[in-house]
Amino acid sequence: MFIGALVGPLIKEKDWGSTRYPKFHCVDFLEFVDVLAQWVSAIQDSYCKDKAAQNVLSSSALQDLICPLTFLEMQLLLRAVIMAAFKDTQAGVQGLYPFTPTSSTDNQFVPFIASAGTCNIACPDMKLPLAFVENIRSLVARHIEHKPGYAEWFIPILGKYALTELNPATYTFQYAFTDQPVQTLPSFTLPTGIYRENLIDSKTKKTMSKLLNEQPISLIDGAYASGYVAINDTTRLQALSTRWNAWLEQNGLATYSMSLTPLSTDLGVNVLCSVSMTRIVNKVTPQAKERAQQIIDVRSERHAERVCVLNEYNDLQSVAELSQGVILSSPYEMVLKSWILPTVRLEVEGTSFITAQKWQGLMVEPYQIITTAGEQGRSLSYMHSSYASQMVKANLERKNSWEEFFVEMAKLGRGGILSGLVAKMVGSAVPQLSGIADVISDALPI
Repeated sequence: MFIGALVGPLIKEKDWGSTRYPKFHCVDFLEFVDVLAQWVSAIQDSYCKDKAAQNVLSSSALQDLICPLTFLEMQLLLRAVIMAAFKDTQAGVQGLYPFTPTSSTDNQFVPFIASAGTCNIACPDMKLPLAFVENIRSLVARHIEHKPGYAEWFIPILGKYALTELNPATYTFQYAFTDQPVQTLPSFTLPTGIYRENLIDSKTKKTMSKLLNEQPISLIDGAYASGYVAINDTTRLQALSTRWNAWLEQNGLATYSMSLTPLSTDLGVNVLCSVSMTRIVNKVTPQAKERAQQIIDVRSERHAERVCVLNEYNDLQSVAELSQGVILSSPYEMVLKSWILPTVRLEVEGTSFITAQKWQGLMVEPYQIITTAGEQGRSLSYMHSSYASQMVKANLERKNSWEEFFVEMAKLGRGGILSGLVAKMVGSAVPQLSGIADVISDALPI
C-alpha cells in the first residue's frame, strides 16, 4: 500500500536500488491543536487587557471576542489544512506504521485515515500565524539526495494518540470591568444548542424548531455515534474558514498577532526542516510531581498571568531532541526548542518502551540535545504556551522577534539558492532546484 501510494509522484527509477530505508516520524496533531488554542486565548487576553486599560469594551462586544467556531470545528478545519500539506504521503503511511490499539486502555499513536471522506481534497484558506505555518511546512516529507545513488526519505505520519483528548474548557480568556469581578469566558463557542432543526407537523403544517448539540466526531476516521461523516466536505470547511478569518479581522484580534497567512505549497524556510528530527518524550514521574509541589514560587501566585494550560501535555516532558543533521545554534535554536517536532514517547501504555539510544540507531539520528536534568524536564504544556506567546504581539508593534526572524529566513531559505542546497520538498514545489540538491546537499545541515 505504501509503495502503491507513493510510486506515482515520488519514487524515481534510481531509488529502487537504494539501501537506505525510509525514516517515518510521528507528528502528534493534538500538539498543533493545543498551541493554536493557546494562541487564540492569548490574543483574546491581550485584546481585553488593552481595552480594559481604556475602559472601552462593552459586555456585548466581549461576547463577540469568543471564537465563533466550536473547539471541534477548529480541530476539523486545522486537520484539513495539515492533511493538505501531507497529501503526498499520508495515504501511504496510514496503514503502515505505527501500531493499532489492542484494548480500550492502549493509548497507541494512530495515523489519520486518508479515505474518501477524510483525505485531502482542497486546502482551506484558514489564516494562521506565520510561525505556525512554517512549522507545518517544516514537517512535510523530504527526499534528500545527498549524491547520485545515495538518497534518504524522511516521511511524517500525521495522527494522534488514540485515548488522548483535549478539554476545550481549559482554553479561556479574562476581562475586568471597572469595579466589577473578573469575568472568565470560553475561548471557543460552546457545543450546546448551536444548531436548530426545523420540523413541519404533518397534521397542523406548523413549523416546530428544536436546538441540537454538536456530536463528537473522530479526528482519525470521521466516525461518530451512528456512522461516518465526510470531514473533508469542501463547502462546509470553506464556510468554517470564512467564519474564522472574518472573526480575526472584524474584531481587530489580528492586530495582536504576528502576521497571518494561509498555508500554500511554498517550500518554506528550508533550513528549519524538522521532519528529520525527533523529540523524545516521557511521562513526569509521580515522585517528580511531588517534589515540584513541595517548593512553590509564591511570586507566581501574586499575578494572574497564565503560565501554561493544564491538560494532557502537562504530564509529558521533553527528555532530548535528536537530529539526522547538525542541530543549528542561535538564532535557529530559539525556534526549534519551542515549536512542534515529531515525537517518540519512551513509554506508552500497553506496549514495551523504546530507549532514546535505540531510536537514534534505528533512525540514524546521531546528533542530540539533552533537555532534562534528572527527572526535571520541560513539560510539553509549558513549551506549547511559550510557543503560543511568541506568536502574540502588542497592538502597535510592527513585528516581534520571531516574526522578524522568519521574514529574514524566508529571504535566505525560500525560493533562493539555499532552498535547493539543503533539500527539496516532496511534490512539485520548485522542481527546477532538484539538480542542485543531488550534488551539494550532503555538505550542509538539514
